[in-house]
Amino acid sequence: MLLSTQEPSDEELVECFQAGDQSAFDILYQRYYQGLYGYIAHATDRHQGEDLAQDAFEIALNNLPFLKDGKCFKVWLYQIATNRMKDWARRAKLLSWLPWRVVKEGSITEAVCLEHFEKISGMHLSGYFLGNETA
Repeated sequence: MLLSTQEPSDEELVECFQAGDQSAFDILYQRYYQGLYGYIAHATDRHQGEDLAQDAFEIALNNLPFLKDGKCFKVWLYQIATNRMKDWARRAKLLSWLPWRVVKEGSITEAVCLEHFEKISGMHLSGYFLGNETA
């Protein structure tokens, strides 16, 4: 529980979160959301910036109990965001060279396009790009 009147450090907030104080993550979120969003939106666009920033914070929330050095929170968070941007860019590049004439002929979903790509390339990517990153 945070009782100090002085603004807590990232390290203190991480320790508090790991000890069970969920409000510590709220402070970290408020501290870093705008900067992280700007970083991502500059490299992508506003809409993707919002989505990828939320993704980065969700990943951070789920993995914060395992962070060993709370002093590194900001760097760790930005690395998560960078990795999400790289995933987004790879996915966008992949989708840009799928046979879109097939998509235009009917209402074919992204899953069908990825299935077609897998057939012509021999690569298995559907589970990864459709949200099941363990596949």
